[in-house]
Amino acid sequence: MTAWLLLALRELGEGHGWGLVSQLRRSGVVVEPGRAYRILRSLEPAGLVSSRWTESVHGPRRRTYRITREGRQNLDQLAAHVTAVWQLNDAFVQAYERARVQGEATQSAECADDNDASGDGDGDGDGDDRDSGDPLPPRRNQLST
Repeated sequence: MTAWLLLALRELGEGHGWGLVSQLRRSGVVVEPGRAYRILRSLEPAGLVSSRWTESVHGPRRRTYRITREGRQNLDQLAAHVTAVWQLNDAFVQAYERARVQGEATQSAECADDNDASGDGDGDGDGDDRDSGDPLPPRRNQLST
C-alpha cells in the first residue's frame, strides 16, 4: 500500500488522506481509509512524505501530504523490486508452460506405450500381433449328434 500512496502523491503533487484514498479507488486499489491514514503518518517520520495542515472550504482543516525526494527515491526502488518480482514470476510461468506441454507430450507417449503392454506391436495388448480391428470369426462350438 505504501507504493500506491507514494505513487498517488507523485501523480497529484500533494493530497489529503481522503483524496488519496479516492484516487487509489479510481485506480482499482481498494484500501480502508484508516489504514491509508496510518501508513501516511508512518511515512512522515521515515522522511518519505511531508505534511502540513491546510484550511478546508467545507469542514475542518486537513492534513495535506507531499512526497519528498527520499519518497520518490523509495518509490523508484519499490518499482524496481516489483519489476524484478514480476520478471521472476513471468520466467516461472513460461518455464511451467514449457514443462506442462512437454509433460503432456510425454504422457501421451506413455499412454500409447501402456496400450501395448503386451509388446506385440499392434497396440491392443492381447499378446498377438493381429490388429484387434480385424478379429477372427467367432469359433462355433459344434456338437456332434
